Amino acid sequence: MLGAVFVLGGIYVGIEETLDSLCAELVDEAHHGMAFGVLATVNGIGDFLSSAIVGLLWSVAGTTVAFGYSAALFFAGAVLVARLSAQYLNHSRV
Repeated sequence: MLGAVFVLGGIYVGIEETLDSLCAELVDEAHHGMAFGVLATVNGIGDFLSSAIVGLLWSVAGTTVAFGYSAALFFAGAVLVARLSAQYLNHSRV
């Protein structure tokens, strides 16, 4: 079980780290500074809130609920990024 947690954690980090590349592709070069700043701010706020919420869920409801919440948000984010990437690819071909 612990090995699966580390594998899933590695996949998550790999996906999160590619957001910089996705951001660079989606935003005009003239706006890269602002886009990366906004991305870093949103990531920082999200990291803080997720740590607080998961910590609270862990304390109140246990590890299953905390990890389930994390997994649900991870998959929702992955679907959103995939949809945005597909939308970007469809518009760039036109």
